Amino acid sequence: MKTNELEAKLASSVTFTFGDSKELCDQLLSLIRLGKKTATCGTLRDFESQDEAMPAVGRQDIALNWDGTPALILETVDVTQQRFNEVTGSFALAEGENDDLSTHFGRGNQFVMLVEQPMAKTPKNPRKKPVDTSSFIKHF
Repeated sequence: MKTNELEAKLASSVTFTFGDSKELCDQLLSLIRLGKKTATCGTLRDFESQDEAMPAVGRQDIALNWDGTPALILETVDVTQQRFNEVTGSFALAEGENDDLSTHFGRGNQFVMLVEQPMAKTPKNPRKKPVDTSSFIKHF
């Protein structure tokens, strides 16, 4: 099925691509298919500045392969807005990108959210940066 056919079927769906490279996109989609990744997060600033739709509970969205073709349909089951330093260990594990919380969430996401994407008005403690976390289930 083509992307526009899926979008027509899922009228309120949003299409998006995981990661910032083909390699990362493929890796994250694989983790979802294996059931190891059931959650994701992003900075609120990114949603606001890029006019991206915020995740919405019950909405089914289309995750794309790097080439823009449909990969998976994901249904959002939970959305929470919190500060980076308030993200729970169980959520970090649900992201499925590393079994070692200190390595992945403490370094990986912190680097992306705090260094690569600095806020215009960064709080004195950047670990208090607002993030949006969402959990999902996959549909094929």
